[in-house]
Amino acid sequence: MEIFNIDKILGILGENPEALTYGEVFAKYKDYNHYSTSLLINLLFPKFNISKVGLFFGYVEKSELDIPKLYRKYFLPTIYDSVKKGIIQHEITIKEKIKRRQTHTNFVSDKKEKIDKRLENEMERKTRIQPTLMSVAEDVVDEISRVYPKRFASAYLFGSGCYKNDRPFIYYGNEDVIRSVSDLDIMVFGHGLIRLSKLKKELDKISRSRKVLLDPYFRVFRGSKKDKGILEKGVLIQ
Repeated sequence: MEIFNIDKILGILGENPEALTYGEVFAKYKDYNHYSTSLLINLLFPKFNISKVGLFFGYVEKSELDIPKLYRKYFLPTIYDSVKKGIIQHEITIKEKIKRRQTHTNFVSDKKEKIDKRLENEMERKTRIQPTLMSVAEDVVDEISRVYPKRFASAYLFGSGCYKNDRPFIYYGNEDVIRSVSDLDIMVFGHGLIRLSKLKKELDKISRSRKVLLDPYFRVFRGSKKDKGILEKGVLIQ
């Protein structure tokens, strides 16, 4: 059993002007690469979402698969215990379930002001890369509409990748070079069944080339409250 020293964690948090994500703290503690570690945690913890088109670069495929185990079994309990004791701060989320599932992107810090500053900066960064994220979404939709020209109706960008959403979209790089940790949620509406699983090879190619995780969904538009909510909170791709 590996013991994570809270004093070392506090030292890592204290030397950073902004809050770090859970994945970033873990990477600094273990001296791992921030991006590959956070990406691996996203993909493999707590479970792989089969609807997600994976971004599997070589160094991620060859990464030690004990990272999620170390993270889940030993690092998170240390962090959670410190949060309960008031030693460190954690970004508050609406639902405990969501907080537990998304700890690779939630922020942890020794001061709430650092969390607020990081959130503000991340939202500004997300706004700047909106054209790039929309471009990736357009590539995805172009492929879907090509394969299902008669069934495809429309598609919307929503979730953390959408500027209307108040959750940060975590990535490493700048406006020109984006290596995402957060995934790009795309809701596809169709007149008939669209099997996204049949497009996995094509969408995975887009995911690899654009270095952005994709999480596409399919729905038949029925004018339900949920459907209308997606239209209201999402951004039309085409």
